[in-house]
Amino acid sequence: MEPFLLPDIDEVVAVCTAVLPTTLLTNGMLFKGRRLEALQRMDRERLTLQISLDSATPEIHDAHRGRGTWARAVAGMRLAIAEGFRVKVAATLPPEHSDEREPFHGLLDSLGIA
Repeated sequence: MEPFLLPDIDEVVAVCTAVLPTTLLTNGMLFKGRRLEALQRMDRERLTLQISLDSATPEIHDAHRGRGTWARAVAGMRLAIAEGFRVKVAATLPPEHSDEREPFHGLLDSLGIA
């Protein structure tokens, strides 16, 4: 389940980050309104957001996760980085798209994700 669907996600994350550094797995697509406000209340020093992205191109990612999800995930990454969060990417590149690795790394570099 997408954690930003939880109405108290910021409180849950606060409990976790108070004890130890935390990585929160998310699709990164819900950072607006009250969910953005919840994100903004989270500890930037002890929280890493791990956002799923399966391709350097919308076509391949969207074929797996749904139309328009690539653009929303990339926008979520940009917003999280702009808010001062560390962002990691979880990617599943199928073997038939092994030629995607280099463009994928180029995309991550352009977003400032190491």
